[in-house]
Amino acid sequence: MSLFTLTFWGSRSFPVHRRAVASQIITNFARPRRQLQVSAIHDHHRATPEMSASNAAKASDGTPSKRQKLVVKEVTADMFAAPPNSVLIHACNCYGNWGKGIAEAFRLGYPNANRNHEQFCDRGPDGMAQVGSAQLIPPMDEDPKAPEKGNKKHYIGCLFTSEGFGARKDPPATILKHTRTSMIDLLQQIADLKKDGKAVGEIRMCRINSVLFRTKWEETLKVLRNIELEPGMPTEVTVYERPSKS
Repeated sequence: MSLFTLTFWGSRSFPVHRRAVASQIITNFARPRRQLQVSAIHDHHRATPEMSASNAAKASDGTPSKRQKLVVKEVTADMFAAPPNSVLIHACNCYGNWGKGIAEAFRLGYPNANRNHEQFCDRGPDGMAQVGSAQLIPPMDEDPKAPEKGNKKHYIGCLFTSEGFGARKDPPATILKHTRTSMIDLLQQIADLKKDGKAVGEIRMCRINSVLFRTKWEETLKVLRNIELEPGMPTEVTVYERPSKS
């Protein structure tokens, strides 16, 4: 095999095998030394989903971008006295049971939605809905004030914040964690409806978790107000506290 001599800066000449090194020499000397080092670093630190999400959240100048957070307003009024196509939200267990509290008002006022909800939960794994997710029920109950027009009343938003209910309800910390993920899920479903051209009105909710799930409203409110919104998601929700009975 033929030999030839190479001379490197600051080193002596030495013979090498031509065929053995020719390809490597061309490759290495075609790139600066720093580029070789950077390539090695990139190979060692391959992008993970977490890194990709972090990079996506950065602006073009490299600084973290600030996404808009959900605006939550509070009023004292009747949540159910809402315009057509409004979304009415409440917290649910995963077994399709609208038995007590404000859930009972939903069951009585929206019987078709209640049956839809029960079927939705029954079709889930182990006969129950996925905790931490949400269901958005389209309007399917007539407005009793104008039944001759065939008016449908409201969307019903169900947040599965606790797997069980009663003595089997989840602890407050778990309920708060599920409140965040289920609300994000619901907001995305509403965004998808609007993207498809569906009419969706204002978004109303009760003081979720605060009665039967025994979770402090102030803690739930903090979770809601810290939700970072994706593009297209609704930006505002109004919380309705029932007027006290005189």
